[in-house]
Amino acid sequence: MSDITTDEASCIIEVAALCDFDEMDADDLDAAGNCAVDGAYRLRLTDAGEAADPKDLALDIFHHIVPIACLEDFDILIRLEKPSDSGTGWLRRDLGRQSAAVLEAPYGAESLMAEPSDDGPTA
Repeated sequence: MSDITTDEASCIIEVAALCDFDEMDADDLDAAGNCAVDGAYRLRLTDAGEAADPKDLALDIFHHIVPIACLEDFDILIRLEKPSDSGTGWLRRDLGRQSAAVLEAPYGAESLMAEPSDDGPTA
């Protein structure tokens, strides 16, 4: 998190299933019948300084990138990343750096600027 600027915010999106997998919409399951969307995601907002609430923008971008067929089957919590959230082994997916511009792309498409948000080299 050391390279986050004042215009950036790193958020954690935690998605928890509220029902049994056999009761979920088929579009929310993988080929093995397991939930395809529950878990934790990291998303770094590059234009967080322009958002009234970075967590609201993160939720909008998350829903644009990660389709969920039946929202009622999930509890979704958005929070700002803490120093104790280091590493990526616990993440379902790192959604990389994103901006509100991704909302202009077709639903389910990732931003062309998406890259892992670890402190590694940028493209």
